[in-house]
Amino acid sequence: MKKRLNERPDGENESGRTKSGLALAVLAAVVVVLGLLGWFFVPAAAQRFAAPPVITFGIPSEPPEPTAESEPTVEPAVTEPSVAPSPTVTPELPATPEPSHYPADGDITEEIVFALADEVIAGLGLDGLDGEAKVRKIYNWVKANVNYIPDSEKIGVLDGAYNAMKKKRGDCYTFYAIGEILLTRAGIENLMVERDSTRSNHYWSIIKIDGLWYHYDATPAKPARDTHCFTDAQAVSYTNLRGGWYYRYDHSLYPEVYWGEVKTFIDPIHDPEPTEEPEITEEPAPELPANEPESDDEPPLILSEPSDEPADIGESDAT
Repeated sequence: MKKRLNERPDGENESGRTKSGLALAVLAAVVVVLGLLGWFFVPAAAQRFAAPPVITFGIPSEPPEPTAESEPTVEPAVTEPSVAPSPTVTPELPATPEPSHYPADGDITEEIVFALADEVIAGLGLDGLDGEAKVRKIYNWVKANVNYIPDSEKIGVLDGAYNAMKKKRGDCYTFYAIGEILLTRAGIENLMVERDSTRSNHYWSIIKIDGLWYHYDATPAKPARDTHCFTDAQAVSYTNLRGGWYYRYDHSLYPEVYWGEVKTFIDPIHDPEPTEEPEITEEPAPELPANEPESDDEPPLILSEPSDEPADIGESDAT
C-alpha cells in the first residue's frame, strides 16, 4: 500500500515539470517588466520629490550648474549708442503774393502803376505824419501836377492813375483814380463815390481818418476850396451853392460820413483869397424828382434852378 502511494504514473510527472517551467518563465518576465519600469520612472520620481534648494537671504546664491538638458545661455546683444537724427531743414519758400486788387487795363498793370505811385509817395515825405497830414500832401501833389480837361476815357482806375502820373491831365475820374491809388499806397482807407444825378457824372472819394469818414475831392472847381478832408455838412453847403446836385449821392450805399460843422472852403495854396460860404437855409426843400428820393437820415438839399450859363473851364460839371 505504501509503495502504491509513492508511485505515480509517468504522465503525471511530466505535467508537473511543465507547469514549473511556465511559472519560472512568467516570473522572469515580471522581473524584466518591473526593471524596465523602474529604469524609466524612478529617476523622474526622485527628481520630483527631491528637497527644494535652500534660499539664504542676503547671500547671493550661486547659479545652478547647467545640465545637459539646459538651453545654452544667450549673451545680450551689444546695443550701439543711438545717434540723434539731424534736424530736417525745410527750405524757405517765397511768400505767396497777394491777389491783385485791380484788374489790368490793357497793358497798364497794377505793378506798373504801383511802382509809379510809390515814387510819388517816397517824394512826399509821409513818414511820421498823421492821417490828415498825409491826405493833405497827396491832395496838394495832385492839384499841382494834374491838369483838368472836360472829358477823358474812363477805362479803369489803373488807366486813370497812369494817365494822371504820365500824361498829367484828365477829368474828374482821372483825379479820383490817382487819388485812390496814392491814398491806398499811403495806407489811407478810401472808397469811390459816384454822383446820383441825371445832370452829369462826377466821381470823388470818401476817406477814413481816426475812425471817421470824410469827403476827398481834388478835382478843380469854382469857387476854389480846400476839399482834401471835408465833412458832409460842407458837402451839402457846396451842393446848395452849385444848384443842389454837385455832391448829391445815395447815402445808403456808403458808410456814414461825419457831419461836423460847416467851415469856409479855402484852398490856402491855390486860392489865397477867402470865399464866402453860404449858410444852410432852414427853408423847406422843393419836391425832388422821382429818380432822386430824399433821405430821411440827411438834411434836405436846397435845390435851385440850374443855371443856363456854360460851365466854367476847370469845373467838373460834365465829367
